[in-house]
Formats: sequence, C-alpha cells, structure tokens
Amino acid sequence: MQNYTWKPKNEAPKTMDDVYSQLLKSRGLDTHLIYNRYSLKDILKKPKDLNITKDQVKSFSNIFSKIKKSGGNIIIHGDYDVDGITSTAIAYESLITLGFKKKSIKTFIPNRFRHGYGFSDKSFDEIKLNFPPNKDSLIILLDCGITSIKVIKKAIRSGYKVVIIDHHQQKKKLPNADVIFWNDNITASALTFFVFKYIEINILGNTNLSKSVDLAGLGYICDMGDLSYPIGKVLTKYSLDALNNNTRIGIKNLIGDKKIRSYEAGWVIGPRINASGRMEDASKSLDLLLKNNNTNIIASELNNLNQLRQDQTKSMYEVAINGISNRNFVGIDTNQKVVIVHSKDFHEGVIGLVSSKLTKSFNKPSICISWEGEFGKASCRSVTGVSILSLLEKVSNFLESFGGHEAAAGFVIKRKNYEEFEKKLTQIALKEIDSSLLEPTISYDFNIKKEFLNFDLLNFIEKLEPFGNGNPEPLFALKNINLEDFRMLGEKGSHISFKVRGLDIKSVYFGGGEILPSLTTENMYDLLFNFNKNEWKGAVYPQLIIKDLRPSEF
Repeated sequence: MQNYTWKPKNEAPKTMDDVYSQLLKSRGLDTHLIYNRYSLKDILKKPKDLNITKDQVKSFSNIFSKIKKSGGNIIIHGDYDVDGITSTAIAYESLITLGFKKKSIKTFIPNRFRHGYGFSDKSFDEIKLNFPPNKDSLIILLDCGITSIKVIKKAIRSGYKVVIIDHHQQKKKLPNADVIFWNDNITASALTFFVFKYIEINILGNTNLSKSVDLAGLGYICDMGDLSYPIGKVLTKYSLDALNNNTRIGIKNLIGDKKIRSYEAGWVIGPRINASGRMEDASKSLDLLLKNNNTNIIASELNNLNQLRQDQTKSMYEVAINGISNRNFVGIDTNQKVVIVHSKDFHEGVIGLVSSKLTKSFNKPSICISWEGEFGKASCRSVTGVSILSLLEKVSNFLESFGGHEAAAGFVIKRKNYEEFEKKLTQIALKEIDSSLLEPTISYDFNIKKEFLNFDLLNFIEKLEPFGNGNPEPLFALKNINLEDFRMLGEKGSHISFKVRGLDIKSVYFGGGEILPSLTTENMYDLLFNFNKNEWKGAVYPQLIIKDLRPSEF
C-alpha cells in the first residue's frame, strides 16, 4: 500500500452552510445545476455550446433526404468501447425514428483484433466488400474518424458520402469528409445524441429528448466525460433517471433491479459492455442495447466475458509487477519516471486496464505492450499534469501510428524499434517530468467535524450526483479520533468495519483486513472517507467508506 500525502482543497468549514458552499465551489457547480433548473431543452437552445452549426445540420439532413429518395445504404461505423457502442445505438435508433427501414441501416463495430482501432483500411475494406456503394451510400463515423484522412479519401473516391461525429484530438489537417461534427469537451455519445436531435427537429419538426438519453449518459460516464461541465451534468442526470426506469430490457438483464447511480453505470454496466470488445467482438454489446429478444442470454455471455477479462487483467498485472520488481521492465528505479512492460503473452484486449493499474500503483505514466510477430500494440495511461500524448509525439519517429488524449493513448510499434524507443522515452521522461507530479497524493475536500455527518449532508451529497471525472464524490477527513468495535468482514477477512468513538455510524474499509491486527482502541487515527447511505431491508443508514487510514500526527 502506498503512503499517500493528504492534501485538503479547502479549509475546515465552521458551519453547515460553509460545508455546502465549499462542496459546490470546488466542483464549479451552482445551485441551478444541482436543483435541476437546467434541462436538455435548455442545452438544445445553445447549439454553439455543442459546436454544432445550422449549416452542418442542414447539410447532414440533405444527405439523409437524398438517401431516403434513392434507397441507398447507411453504414454506422462505431468503436468497440462503451462510448462508441452507445453512439452507434443512438444513431441507429434515430435513423429508425427518421423513417429509414432497418434493411437500409448497417451497423459496423470494428473488431480490435482483425481491424484495429478506428476507421482503418481493414475496416473500410470489409465495409466495401459487404456493403458496396449503391446510389447515395453514407458512412457515419462515430467516436472515430477525425484523424483517418487517407481512409476517408479512399471511401469518398469509392462513392461513399462520409460524416464524422468525433471528440478525439484533431491534427492540423482534417479529413475531407462531407460533414464534420467535432467537440472535445464532451464524449462521442453526447455529441451523437445532440446531433441527431437537431436532425430530427430539422426533418420531422420535433424530437423526443427521452429517446436514447439513457445511452448518451452511459457513454458519457464510462468515457470519463467531464461532469463539472454543465452539458455533461444535465445529460447524465436525465440519463440515470432513464436507466432506472428499466425501459431497456438488455440493461435490466445485465444489472437486475439495482438502483443505477454513476458508480453502477461506470463500474458495473460499463465494464460488461466493454468486455465483449476487449475479449471477442463488441457486436454482442450492441445487440444487448438494441434488441428486445434473448438479451438475457447476451447479458449472461457479457458477464462471463467480464469475468474472463478480470482474470486476464489480474494475471497480466502480476507478471508486470514481478518483471518490474526484478528490473526486467522499466519503472521501479527513481530515475525511471515512466513504467514500460511488454510481452507476447499479454492479451491485447486488456493492456489498457493493466496500464491503468500500473499507473495507480507507481503513480507514473505507464505503457503496456502486447507483441504479435514483429509488431506491438500498446496502451498508455498517465498521471495528472503529464500528457502521455505529448511524450509519444517526441518519440513518434519510432512508432507506426499513435493517438489518444493527455491521460490515455495508444500506439503501434515495430519490434526492431523498441529498444531505441524505450531508451529515448525514458530519457525524455527523466528530463521533462517534474518529480512532484509523481508523488502519490490524495486530494480531499476538507477536514470535517463529526457533528456535520448527518442526514442533511447525505441528502445534499445526493444532489451533487452523478459523480465521476470533474465532479468527484466528496472525500472528507476526520483527524485525531479513536476507533472501536472492530470487526472482520468477508469470507477471507479482507475487509473490516469499525466505529469512530462518539459517532454512531458504521465505517467500512474494503481491502483493509491486513491492518486490523495493528488497530487499537487507545491509539488515535486520521481517516479519509466518503460519506453515503447504506440501504438494508428497507431501512437507510449513514456509513463511512474508508479510503485511507493512518496513525495521527501530533
């Protein structure tokens, strides 16, 4: 377990009003947002905020009108993660609403093992083979395409119209697509949702904002969309309401009757939808969202794939940790400011998850490479303040291709270039990454008084949801306290519970079993925790979910 430095964002509040105002201020939220005074209709009134213009909507609408008259095909090309899959489902449902027949709509989710990422040559070749251009054929690229200049040029020359709806980082030159919708402030699922709502209004004269909103918010949460951003905040609130109405049978089969909050969306539903694309083929997840029959079978398959994904991630992570500890891989020494692991035995579908775990464990940017023959596919993750994409740009001469964001990226490399790549990247990282950015730190809201931990605060915290990127769940500290009523939880005793003396609230520390023997009722401790509700047999109880615990410093 790492020894984290605790850093409060604010001074300790003196009153409950101070508690509320500090929680809002540090998240950039206002009372209009948390009390639902903004709506989806309000967002639609400001297309500039979405980076959508009337001319774009008109051009896209005209393409649809021509296709409807000529009977051409529409191919929806998505991506194999949750954002890409939900974007594809949103577009499909909107095309049905616009009156297109199912037989004229083709969905295509690339297989990461056969086609690679994005709108690739292999993706286009398969589309052209299975859905050759006839009359006015259209390819809609969702959650991809903004950097696919050469492939899009080939598609247009072959007779296709091409429209892009993407949020990934642009390059200096843009593709020569017929229409490009782009906004890097929101996810592809959110952008797709609003684009098609404008199209429906333009063609039909009206739109149903509740249709597909569940998918738009699900993609937003799972793709780490900024939840302090008003558009994302409003969209995900409506989305969670829709998800909890259980109108989409596939989601219900996947999660049962559980209440769906941001946690369940991001950490229960999301990984299972992602699992098919990581381990096999993402089309299963698309079927789960769009079909009404046999979704219980698909949900079961996704649960099994998710378990396989978890097992693969665990075993690969252990291999990586052992290799780093033995210095077979880069990362353990203090003069190594980046972690790099690689193996022919690493499953390509989960290298991103392993990279995330390595970054969390070492608090350094990390790269995980899966070798197949002479080529390696890599997934990268980074820490706050360090752009992994910027680092890759400085060693791009060793790479076949690369792309992504500041916090996450990927690339393809030839094996013969690896040694020089590793050497150069570690040198650049050592020189350019400020060591202070690699110190394991937990930022929390503030130190809180025990008397402030009540149901009024719990109800206020609920209004701050959904939590996620840009809007973290409130994290508090209690200092110089005594603990009592220690109990071991779980079959293997991996978890513990206890109470803070003078506070009749149960505290649960998941994964804290190993420290139980060292805890006493005499010593004083500091706690970092989330404060939330535990619903059990119809009753609601407050609880502390412990994130870190240490002896008090006097």
